[in-house]
Amino acid sequence: MSLLTACSSGGSSSTIPTTPISYPVAADNKELIKSAVWSDNGYDGSGVTVAVLDTGIADPSSVDFDVSVLENQRYDDQLAKTSDTYTYDTGGNNHGQDMAEIIGSQSVGIAPGATMVHGVISKDGYTDMGDQVMATDWAIDHNARIVNLSFSQSPIIFPKNYSSDTFSNTLKAVIDKIDATNTVIVHAAGNEGLDFDAPINESTYADIVVLQPDNILFVGAVNLDATLASYSNTPGSSIEYQNRFLVAPGDSTIVGGLSIGTSGATANVSGALALMKQRWSTTGVNDLAQILLDTANKNIPDYSPATHGQGMVDLEAAYSPVGTASFDTSTASLPLEAAAITLPAGFSTLQFNAAFVDQYHRDFEATFSTQTARPETDFSQKLIEMVSPPPLSIMHLKNGMQLGFKQQTSRYNVDSPILGFNGFAHNLFSQNRTLETILLTTDTYQIGFSTNVMNQYNSQKVNSTLDDAAGYITSLQYKNIALTYFASSEDQTNAFYGANNRTAHGVKATLQSDFVKTGIEYSIEKYQGSGLLDTMSLNQKAAFLKLDFLHAPSIQAGVIGKYTISDLNIDMTLPRSIGDGRLYYQSQTLKESQDNFAKGVYLNLPHFKVSAYSDKFDQNIALQFKTTF
Repeated sequence: MSLLTACSSGGSSSTIPTTPISYPVAADNKELIKSAVWSDNGYDGSGVTVAVLDTGIADPSSVDFDVSVLENQRYDDQLAKTSDTYTYDTGGNNHGQDMAEIIGSQSVGIAPGATMVHGVISKDGYTDMGDQVMATDWAIDHNARIVNLSFSQSPIIFPKNYSSDTFSNTLKAVIDKIDATNTVIVHAAGNEGLDFDAPINESTYADIVVLQPDNILFVGAVNLDATLASYSNTPGSSIEYQNRFLVAPGDSTIVGGLSIGTSGATANVSGALALMKQRWSTTGVNDLAQILLDTANKNIPDYSPATHGQGMVDLEAAYSPVGTASFDTSTASLPLEAAAITLPAGFSTLQFNAAFVDQYHRDFEATFSTQTARPETDFSQKLIEMVSPPPLSIMHLKNGMQLGFKQQTSRYNVDSPILGFNGFAHNLFSQNRTLETILLTTDTYQIGFSTNVMNQYNSQKVNSTLDDAAGYITSLQYKNIALTYFASSEDQTNAFYGANNRTAHGVKATLQSDFVKTGIEYSIEKYQGSGLLDTMSLNQKAAFLKLDFLHAPSIQAGVIGKYTISDLNIDMTLPRSIGDGRLYYQSQTLKESQDNFAKGVYLNLPHFKVSAYSDKFDQNIALQFKTTF
């Protein structure tokens, strides 16, 4: 026999050997469990059915909560339903109505949008396990997956070896149905100030908490300052009960008054589950119950598993992700690092919205921001190349990629580059291997072949990992006009998560006289990835000018300028939240543009060289001394 307990019955809780802490006194039960985050975001339990199995309702026409079904559920003898006359509470016991108000009252309820199915299983405040089990079966048939049982706790036991009698078979069928439908029973701990360590004959009987823990929660009571209520029963030393035990406010506001006891604490938890089920309707209630346990607040006065189980219900924490978060794409599960994308220096931070899931596959939508690479111009290298070409001329692309062509002087004329009048050259290189140069010049009638080990690329570039790369550059020059085409491909770059290939190609046209060199460039750089970010492409257009004020064998001086326009396009396939736990996938393109003007001056003397440059990224002055240049 179980007792319906709305009021505390006194008793004392066990002494807890922990350091006491103070806790702010909450205004009411909703403030203590932090339910405001749910109502602030529009959740009220709408569309969720909660079964209240209790005493009846005095006047169903006057209540401010939604009761879709109100039915007498008395069972006698072999769990056979019998006719009764106390469908409504005419005896002045408002216990069942109080519980429904805490859960779903429009004025004071935790989940005012929830629908109640109200099963009347008690007339005078007493019921038995047969009533509870069969009424739960009835509630499941009426689409309730949250069943509120605000009774004093007694072990929910059943025979291990079911016999052929009607009681045993019916009991087993209902318990199996509870498990099959992921129904959760929210059960009051009781108000006797006792623990749950009462032993059972384990050779004959089994406890549902031990065998089917996912389907039950026990709820003890705390005061509005989060201290354990003196009347509340506790889980004691039983690990199984500790794992399924929570505490919630024992002082709960009802219409026109206050409910005090573990019964109302239980209704708080049922209302909390209704809010969670509305938000994540595709998540099983048993998983939602586990989330309440996982996120329960242990930072409460004198916390101990033996008295508080997993802690106090915290609906703010339950609104947040639990465990490892990840992106659930249409093809794979990716870590949150999949949203990491680094833009080239100078671009503004971009934002996009995407949904991710926690370990219970609950969806959350958040705004993610791109990163921008550390400003690092390649203009200094361009300056050096234009002023005094090194033996190996390198064109620096983003992410440390180097493309180049051989510019060593011929053995016949130290002042003449190999790419001469009417000349043609083609280079093919492979990272960390050799640079092969095929030469054909008509002015000197030279045909040749040479190899050089390619310079190690600059590993300090932002987001540049180069595992395998290949590329070529082809140049055609006629008198003072040159046209160059370059292309490259590399694997395992990480400008963003999942990028597995990068390609680049472009053209450059130059016009050069004794004192002026000018030209234009156009290049396309593209990353191909997998996951959230499909492709990232960078299109650049540039015009440059080098003007020599002084050009003599022993001294050179001049200025250099370059204007670049860069357009960035990022194509993504993003998971987005439907709002009930499901996702849909949305294609989106982010666009960003920037321009940059770089300028510099230089002076070359026989053993001394000075140059200075600046652009929107950085400024630099270089001083060099060498025996020869």
